[in-house]
Amino acid sequence: MLKQFTSAMLLSLAGVTALGIFDHANAQSYPAKPIRLIVPYPPGATTDATARSVAGKVSERLKQQIVVDNIGGAGGVIAAENAARAAPDGYTLLFGTSAALIIGPLLNKALPYHPIRDFSPISQIVSNPMLMVVNASVPANNAAELIALARRTPGALNYGSAGPGTPNHLATELLKSMAGINMIHVAYRGSAQALIDLVSGRVQFYMASVPGLLPSVKSGKLKAMAVSTARRSGVLPDLPALSESTVPGYEFEVWYGLFAPAKTSTTIVSRLNAETVAVLSEPEFVKSLAVQGSEARGGTPEALGAIVRGEYERLGKVVESIGPITQ
Repeated sequence: MLKQFTSAMLLSLAGVTALGIFDHANAQSYPAKPIRLIVPYPPGATTDATARSVAGKVSERLKQQIVVDNIGGAGGVIAAENAARAAPDGYTLLFGTSAALIIGPLLNKALPYHPIRDFSPISQIVSNPMLMVVNASVPANNAAELIALARRTPGALNYGSAGPGTPNHLATELLKSMAGINMIHVAYRGSAQALIDLVSGRVQFYMASVPGLLPSVKSGKLKAMAVSTARRSGVLPDLPALSESTVPGYEFEVWYGLFAPAKTSTTIVSRLNAETVAVLSEPEFVKSLAVQGSEARGGTPEALGAIVRGEYERLGKVVESIGPITQ
């Protein structure tokens, strides 16, 4: 009996060892075929443009094609679910966003994936600061004046968002909480209509990523108050950060990162990280991202993992403070 048990155990250990050797060999030869990069938005969106530019450069370094697969819908949730279910072999990656990996799971605990449990972080890609703007008719020329106005006239200002639970909704709710102000939320079905009504004056306040707002700011239709990041943005160095003096400690940014399914080989993750970080360190490429309003980041898998954990905890408190959100 003992001899049979020992033989079975040895066979089992041999199988595990052989599997480990096989996985290691596969990782060493990686990539041996095209890589699928899932992007959680349709072609032509800002996210898609950034993903394609990064994928093209990383593909050159890997000497293997990276095929972008646009899977839109549900704020990125459908794309993230597809990536989480993929084989952890390095041939399916996710261009993850804070909306899909943080906000989506916070709003719906029943989602079939969890941002910490079901993904292997590879590298942060970019950070997009949010720009705080107001309609040109609002009697405030900077963030301090705007906060003072909102405190004097609680509920008089309306703020727009691209929908309940979207980044600009949560960013403004965080601002309201930290600054002790009250503005009325007007939710739209997407950013296009929100921006139209902001320019026309139907809503007075809006926060969104830089690229979509800059043309209206430059034309004088909107006034830029501040950026949402902890420090001034390299994209808009003359514009103060909201946290500088008006709302100390305020920070909210939209970020993109590269992820693989959980349990992907550390050898593969390290290879992808090295090539991605190298691309994000190229001066000309950094400039090309800045033109789009994005700041190149890079960093270790551990650093991206820490961002995901920190944001999940921090924004979880914001979601709890708002109460039930209907998508």
